[in-house]
Amino acid sequence: MTIRLDMHAAAKKAKKVLADSAPLVADFVNSQTNPDGGFKDKAGNSDLYYTVFGMESLIALSVPFDRDKVAHYLKTFTDPNSLDLVHTASLIRCYADLQPDSFDDCLRSSLLTRIKQFEEPNGSFRTAYDCFLALGALQDLDAEPSNTFGIIDCINSLCLPSAGCTNDISIPAASAPATAAAIAVLHYLSADIPHTLIDWLFDKCYTEGSFRAAPAAPIADLLSTATILHALGLIGFDLAPIKEKSLDYIDTLWDPSGSFHPNTADNTLDCEYTCYGLLALGSL
Repeated sequence: MTIRLDMHAAAKKAKKVLADSAPLVADFVNSQTNPDGGFKDKAGNSDLYYTVFGMESLIALSVPFDRDKVAHYLKTFTDPNSLDLVHTASLIRCYADLQPDSFDDCLRSSLLTRIKQFEEPNGSFRTAYDCFLALGALQDLDAEPSNTFGIIDCINSLCLPSAGCTNDISIPAASAPATAAAIAVLHYLSADIPHTLIDWLFDKCYTEGSFRAAPAAPIADLLSTATILHALGLIGFDLAPIKEKSLDYIDTLWDPSGSFHPNTADNTLDCEYTCYGLLALGSL
């Protein structure tokens, strides 16, 4: 399995949990589409990053969408060199979500070349999040990393004495999402995963079924909770002891319009956090 397909498999399980509320989620996600085929960002503009979450939410719910319209939007990005890593990886993932044969030789080559341009000299991708994004993109392109051990070394270098992982070596503080990304990357590269990472997540960031982004964060959030639950599920960690409390936490973020709030203090609704809600539910 790949990063993308494992996330699909987890998110699809949310449909059963949502039961009669699943159509509400589908309606909300469909309301986030723009006439050009893209999905709306927080400002209402079409964005590749949000299009990933929109498409994958509908895929998780087995809801058909206008793939030709999305393909038309993707084809407006004719120069991968104009995109940063996040949006290059998003473009690749969108194409992979459309259909298996989305990549002709020319498109695949240009996107692969662009991903490789973000590599460090040792074959890594500088930050934990970058390594996660790039590895997923390479998987979707059916390509191998230039240096698997370089990526593993990068992730290990981001593990701090405090036992969590920082996203960037220049930031001397661990974060929960970076630690989740590190666990996932090490899993997909068949590398050893220090149990201290899991211990740190529960000792420093866990609270009543949810996870904070960092020990000092005042409240838990959906992104951290979803990515950690999914990463722990990937490595076979038993989530049963926290399942009910986690479901209760996710329920506090539910909005009757068919989406999920980022945290209990943020009323924002968008495709990104809708998808994180599905991922969290499906990972339990």
